[in-house]
Amino acid sequence: MTAKRQTAPSIQELKARGRIVVSETTCWIWMGSKSSTGYGQVYRGAGGRSLAHRYVYVAVRGPIPPSMTLDHLCRRRSCVNPDHLEVVSVGANVLRGIGRTAINARKIHCAQGHPFDLVNTYLIPGGGRGCRTCRRIRSLRRDKAAGRDYQRAYKVRNRNRVRIRDRAYRLRMAGMGLEPKLA
Repeated sequence: MTAKRQTAPSIQELKARGRIVVSETTCWIWMGSKSSTGYGQVYRGAGGRSLAHRYVYVAVRGPIPPSMTLDHLCRRRSCVNPDHLEVVSVGANVLRGIGRTAINARKIHCAQGHPFDLVNTYLIPGGGRGCRTCRRIRSLRRDKAAGRDYQRAYKVRNRNRVRIRDRAYRLRMAGMGLEPKLA
């Protein structure tokens, strides 16, 4: 005896079974099984489980293009109303959210109030961005705390460049018949 293959339920069947309830805010709330992150899940027969909002969107509006995702415009994960869903790129969906990445991407000034613009911003190799003005101030404070004045710190950091510059100066002075002053 062969087992009868289950077919995926239609939107009307899901509403009739009480899996979708229309709320006062026009959200269609998924009352069935939910994932640990709060998204509705629907059993698609032999196809396994699928996210309910994606299943309803495909049933009503059509397929979701590859490399695209659905964004809940109402910010409610259990909502499956296709009018509250928009097809966007994964990056756009992340930036529309409320996570740390989205919050930091919306910032236009550093913590000290300096602007994040093309001139004052550098990219941190591990990811993120930094303020050039704040980095310069930190460097000056570090030099001062270590007991070095800025000129001396510059010489230490740029020793070869300073040696070449000083040698060129001495040669220029010698060529003019002048003795350079020794400090």
